[in-house]
Amino acid sequence: GEARIVVGRDGVGYVYTDNLPVLAADRTYQLWAIVDDRVISAGVLGNDPDNSPFQVVGDIAGFAITDEVAGGVPVSEGDTVAVWLRNA
Repeated sequence: GEARIVVGRDGVGYVYTDNLPVLAADRTYQLWAIVDDRVISAGVLGNDPDNSPFQVVGDIAGFAITDEVAGGVPVSEGDTVAVWLRNA
C-alpha cells in the first residue's frame, strides 16, 4: 500500500491514504508512530480511509499502517501494509 504523511513542527499531521484497498467492514487501517523508541497508535483510520488527522509528540523515527480488527488495537496484531522509517 501507499500513504503520504505530513507532520508539522507542532506534531499535528495528516495521513493521505486515498489509494489503499477498501477493507471488509470488520477491519480497519491503523496508523502507528515510532516515537522515542516506542511504537504508539496514532489513530484508527477506518476501512476506506482518505485523509486523516493525527498528532504525535516526540522524536519521530517512522510510521506504519496495519490492517487490524475494526475499532483498532492497543498493540498491532495485523499485517503491515505501509512503512516509512526516517533512517532507512
